[in-house]
Amino acid sequence: MAASKILLVEGEADKSFFKEICKKLSLDTDTDVLVAPPKDIGGTHNTKGGVTNHLKLSLLPQLNDGQITRIGIVLDADYEEFGSGYQQTISTVTKVVEPFGFSLKPNILSVNGLFY
Repeated sequence: MAASKILLVEGEADKSFFKEICKKLSLDTDTDVLVAPPKDIGGTHNTKGGVTNHLKLSLLPQLNDGQITRIGIVLDADYEEFGSGYQQTISTVTKVVEPFGFSLKPNILSVNGLFY
């Protein structure tokens, strides 16, 4: 893993999409920011749970010891009727990051989504 900045996404479609956005922003996805689903960087599953598990077990410890300088994650909120929704997603991520000394603070709330 060459980049010290990681954008962790749920799967291959998200990876392709965000790599294109990085190109448009003149960010090199090999050296500036690594866009990857969990399985690309040692995780076990390319899912929302795979993202949160890999974040907790591997990436956040590397952030605390300086191996990684920045981590961004992109997760779908999914549907409340299936036991998810944005509140549940935020709660799950909060439970993962708080033991490492991080918190989520909302920046933007719009009809298009919620950005932390």
